[in-house]
Amino acid sequence: MINPAILNFLVGIFATLGTVAVGYLTFRGTKIKTKADSRVAEIDRANEQLIALTQERTKLLERSNEIIESQANQIEKSNHIIEAQSEQLKIYKKQTALFQEQIAHLEKTIKEVTKERDELSQVLKKAKQERGI
Repeated sequence: MINPAILNFLVGIFATLGTVAVGYLTFRGTKIKTKADSRVAEIDRANEQLIALTQERTKLLERSNEIIESQANQIEKSNHIIEAQSEQLKIYKKQTALFQEQIAHLEKTIKEVTKERDELSQVLKKAKQERGI
């Protein structure tokens, strides 16, 4: 059988080794947990920054969309104005053509009236000459 003193000595050594091992593992575990907590905190900060940047980007995109919509509305209004001006131009061209026709008709009428006046003037001269004779 084993001597009880040696047994106690071995138990003491194993107990000490076990205590040291538990202490070492606790120390390592704490160190690892501290590192992990530090990394988790870094990841959390990075996530918060990412969320903030994403929100800022979303706001910028919304503002950009508002500007694009506004420009689209302005373009649409411009198109309506251009269409209205095109219609006005067509009307103006028709009016111009009618005015030109009226001017041509008036010129013709003036020539006819002038011719008739000249003829009447000749008739009047002849009548005066015949009376005067």
